Amino acid sequence: MAVVAPITRARRGKAAGEAGARERLLDAASRLFYAEGIQAVGIQRIIEEANTVKASLYAHFKSKDDLVAAYMQREFDRARVEVEALLQGLTGRRKLLRLFDSLAEAMGQPGFCGCTYTNAAVEIIALDHPATPIVHAYRAWWSQLMIGLVRETGAASPEKVGAAALLLFEGAQAAGRLGQGPQAVKDARWAVERLLDQSVRRT
Repeated sequence: MAVVAPITRARRGKAAGEAGARERLLDAASRLFYAEGIQAVGIQRIIEEANTVKASLYAHFKSKDDLVAAYMQREFDRARVEVEALLQGLTGRRKLLRLFDSLAEAMGQPGFCGCTYTNAAVEIIALDHPATPIVHAYRAWWSQLMIGLVRETGAASPEKVGAAALLLFEGAQAAGRLGQGPQAVKDARWAVERLLDQSVRRT
C-alpha cells in the first residue's frame, strides 16, 4: 500500500523497458494521485513521471478514468495482502489494536495524506466512474474486516462495535490528514479498548 490505504507506505521500484510501462504508469499515478489529488494531476504529468510516451499510456489504459480505476484496484489488492500479513500470528483484540498502531506509525512517516479511498471518494463524484465500485468494495471489505475482528474478541453486538471501531479509525485518519498526527490514533485506540472492555463484560 504505497499510498497509506489504510496503513503502510511501501517503496516502489521502477521497472525498465516497455514490458514495465504499465507498472511504471501505475507507480507514477500512485505517487502523484496520493500526494496531489486525482483531479490535480494530468495525463502528461503521469507520462513524464513514468518516463514513457502517450501512445504507451493509451496502449494500456483507455482513458485517465481507466487509469484511476486500475490504480485503485491495485492498491485494494495490495491492501488485502498487507493487512493479512500485518495480522498474521496475532489473536483476539491484538489484531484490532494492531491496525490502530500501524496507522499511528504511518502517520509518523513523511508524506501521509490520509486514506487513498476516502480521498478518491471526495474527488470522484460520477456514479458511473469505473473507480466508484472499487471504492465501495474497499469500504465494504474494511467494514467486514472490523466486524470480524471484533467478533473474534468475544464482544457483544460485533456489528455495532465493529461499525464504531471503523468510525473511530476513519476519524483518526481524517484527523491525521488535517495535521493532528499520531495522537489522534492513540485517542481512537483508547476509545476502542474501552468499548471492547464494556462489550466483553456484557457477554
